[in-house]
Amino acid sequence: MNLDPVEIWLSKVAKRYSGSNSTATHYRRYLERFCKFIGSTPEQLVKDWKNVKYDLRKREEYTDEMLEKVDLFENHLGKKDYCKYSIVGYLTGIQSFFKYMRIPVKIETFKAYPAYHNRDITKEEIKRILNNSTPRDKAFYLMMVQSGLRPMTLMKLTYAQIKKDFEANRFPCHIDVPRNMTKGEYVEHFTFMGPDAVKALKGYFRERGIPRDNETIFTGVKTASAFSMRFGYYVRSLRLIKPENMREGRKPQQLRLYCLRKYFKKMASSAGELHKFWMGHSLGVEDHYVTHDVEHHRKEYEEKAMPNLRIYETDLFEQDKTIQKQAEELEELRRELEKTREEIKKKANEVGTLQQDMQKLKPLIDFAKTFEDAEALRNFLYAVTQAPKLITISGPEKTYFQMDVDEDMRKALKELAKAHGITDPKQQKSFAEEYVRDSILERMEEHRKKKKPKT
Repeated sequence: MNLDPVEIWLSKVAKRYSGSNSTATHYRRYLERFCKFIGSTPEQLVKDWKNVKYDLRKREEYTDEMLEKVDLFENHLGKKDYCKYSIVGYLTGIQSFFKYMRIPVKIETFKAYPAYHNRDITKEEIKRILNNSTPRDKAFYLMMVQSGLRPMTLMKLTYAQIKKDFEANRFPCHIDVPRNMTKGEYVEHFTFMGPDAVKALKGYFRERGIPRDNETIFTGVKTASAFSMRFGYYVRSLRLIKPENMREGRKPQQLRLYCLRKYFKKMASSAGELHKFWMGHSLGVEDHYVTHDVEHHRKEYEEKAMPNLRIYETDLFEQDKTIQKQAEELEELRRELEKTREEIKKKANEVGTLQQDMQKLKPLIDFAKTFEDAEALRNFLYAVTQAPKLITISGPEKTYFQMDVDEDMRKALKELAKAHGITDPKQQKSFAEEYVRDSILERMEEHRKKKKPKT
């Protein structure tokens, strides 16, 4: 069975261990260029090795010859002005092929550092790029700035990953990043975006329409390199890099698309290790201890990252906060008003009851007004109540006052009751009370007729 050794290698390394199509693409290109340089093919390399691997002398000759060719290829790359970082990438890819084809060629690599550093992009430079970008580019760039996601991840992102918070107009807006959308498919994670990115996305959707849940957010381009090229075009057209600082040929420029991700890292670092989680970086052992509580992350992002990631001074988030605060104040006023209404209603009921009581007391009040002063009223009441024994004087609905009568009066009242045919003691008492009450009321009426009430 004749299998392609390159495909075997890529399936075992690039896809199994990193899951990155980008890694597979780079490794394939590195091996192809090496084979072209030495005038061979991957298949021929494997075939030549199988022909000599059981002969010790030929085996050593093969490995020595291959190491010499690798050294020549390394020098070739250096003369082509490849940076050390890129050269190490080529050597690592070739070494990987030899390892998985069980060819004992051990290539010595060296520790390399990026030769061309991206400089920090400023907020004003980002604004200038955004103000000259298409709606799609603007949304893409702002999502990078405020979420920290890689370009290739943004290219894979579907509407379902932002739909819940996006349609609820909730800030910060949660972005779910499944494992199959991350570099190397290492770990699933999530991040957020601020109002600037949400507003830009809405503008882009007005142009292209709201995607279906399973549709990618950004369409019209096949790879993230298209956005990178567009970004470079904006940088050059706006002269954000001085001509004398432009790098020639294949050398990376000072301002590249990844500067936006770098901007996120710088501005969100105040949130501590969480900003690495949002960017999809592996935290090693610490991965096991980082909480996946979305609301905790949201609060941290809102308080520690989002203020630094704002591109525009006045944004939807601040307006939303103001509206929310005003709504809460209005709700509090509504509750207070409702409470006041209930209190007024209660007081009105109390006033109504008091008015009814006053109406019932009106006859007694009118009687009291017939006296010259309070002292005269007190003397009258004392005169009619002065006696050793107690008798209750009651009206039709309630007791007006109590009065004492002496023993002779009680006997007289008892005899009077018997004369009316009343023998029961309780009924005799009731008769006596009614008789005395009627007598007092008659006196009150006579007094009222003699003197008009005071006004």
